[in-house]
Amino acid sequence: MTGKSKTLYWKSMITLGVTILLLSPGMFPQTIAAQETRVRCMSLEQLNKIIETQNAVIVDLRTPGEFRQRRIPHAVNIPVELLRSDRFVLDVYNDRTLLLYCRTINKTKLAL
Repeated sequence: MTGKSKTLYWKSMITLGVTILLLSPGMFPQTIAAQETRVRCMSLEQLNKIIETQNAVIVDLRTPGEFRQRRIPHAVNIPVELLRSDRFVLDVYNDRTLLLYCRTINKTKLAL
């Protein structure tokens, strides 16, 4: 990611006011649903390091309409409703760190 795209990326994230949940590789909703899960606060620098060093995937849990209006660059849209009906939709990312986000914590909790 270039310096300019990093700046745009973080401006997008801040503008969205998103809630992000970090899932390590292999730690998918079906495996952590029974565990107590906490949303971890981190600095933009920490988040950027995770994206760069862990080949992270940014997953937008909002509706396709919300995603079209405004999104974090390079994010993939997998609506929480799809995750709830098809728990295997994230299997394609099984070896990657996932950063799940939505506008509020509610959809992120539903994804788990």
